[in-house]
Amino acid sequence: MEQVLRTSRVLYQTVVDDQLDYICRFRPDGQCTFVNDSICRLTYRSREELLNQSLLEMAEFGDPSAWRTRVGRLSPENPKTEIEQRLNLPDGTTCWIRWIVIAILDDAGRIAEYQSVGHDITEIKRAQQMLESHQAELERQVQRRTRALYTANENLRLEIEDRIQLEKDIRESELKYRMLFESAPMGIALTTFDGRILAANTK
Repeated sequence: MEQVLRTSRVLYQTVVDDQLDYICRFRPDGQCTFVNDSICRLTYRSREELLNQSLLEMAEFGDPSAWRTRVGRLSPENPKTEIEQRLNLPDGTTCWIRWIVIAILDDAGRIAEYQSVGHDITEIKRAQQMLESHQAELERQVQRRTRALYTANENLRLEIEDRIQLEKDIRESELKYRMLFESAPMGIALTTFDGRILAANTK
């Protein structure tokens, strides 16, 4: 049975190490109990270094309070959660990992360990950021175009109002002229240079 158990562990380790996803197990205090090769490559650390450290205190895993908060909410009734995290890696680069964390229960139904599987979503995040950037630029262009159309419409409205007022002033001026022309106490005539009468009042 011991030989079967050792063989099973070796097979499990081999299968897990071949995974591109990041797999680790840790106790409630954060102490790592298992990590695969992908996490070692991600953090530039050996398996021995990682197993002697708390997952929640690794600088690469960002703000440990976020992990503690999300993991602390897990319970036998709610044993699974997801965490999206932006990691600052030792080589100066950054990446985004989506972790699925599952609580592992002991025979008494208490949480004994947590297993987390992380998948690199950096390209997805970059695509989302590019899309958000394009959407923001489109919104800025729409706002600029809207302001330009509003200004053009406002100028057109003012021009139409000016024309209406001008036509009204002309009509009022013509009416005043006609009233003055007709009510004058003397005869008034508008003629050409050769004497042809173009207009004359009643007088």
